[in-house]
Amino acid sequence: MATWIHKTTLQVMPSVGSSELSGDLSDWIKNPDLSTVAGVPEKFWKLTGNTLSEMTQAEKDLAYFDINKSSRYLQIDGKTDALIIQGFTYDSKVFSLSLSAQMNFNALKNESSEFTWPVEITTISNDTYSLTLANLNAFWRTGKVALKGDLDTGRALKKQIFDATTQAAVDAIVDTR
Repeated sequence: MATWIHKTTLQVMPSVGSSELSGDLSDWIKNPDLSTVAGVPEKFWKLTGNTLSEMTQAEKDLAYFDINKSSRYLQIDGKTDALIIQGFTYDSKVFSLSLSAQMNFNALKNESSEFTWPVEITTISNDTYSLTLANLNAFWRTGKVALKGDLDTGRALKKQIFDATTQAAVDAIVDTR
C-alpha cells in the first residue's frame, strides 16, 4: 500500500495499491512528499515535475479569481433557474416553463392539427385554462419570449464575468433580475 497523487488533478489516494488507481499508472506519483504542503488547502497546491509545493500569493490570487468567477456563474444559473421556475403570464394566468411544459407547448404549436380545440392546460396554481387555436400562437410566443429573456439576461451577465479581468470588475457585476 502506498499514497498516490494524480499529476493532473492532484487527487490524493492514501493507502491504496496501484490496481485501485484510475487511468494510466504514469499519471500518478507514488509516495509524494506531502510535508511541503502540510496545512495548505489542496486548492493551493501546485506540482512542478514530481514535487508538490504551495502556490505563490499571485497564483493563489488567480485561483481565488477563477473560483470566484465559477461561483458567480453558478449564482447566475441559479437565479436563471429560479426565474424560469416562476413561469410566464398569459391572459392573467401563470404557466410553467419546465422542460416538460416547453415540450408540450411546442407539440401543441407544431402539431396543432392533431388536437381537438380548445385544449385544457394546467396553470402553475393547478387551475385549468382553455387554450383555443386562435390564441395558440400568442400563448406560445409569450412563453418563448419569457424563456428567452431569462436565458439571454443570464448569458449576458455570465459574459460580463467571463470578460472581467480583475476581482473588482467581477464584484461590480450585479444580477438585478
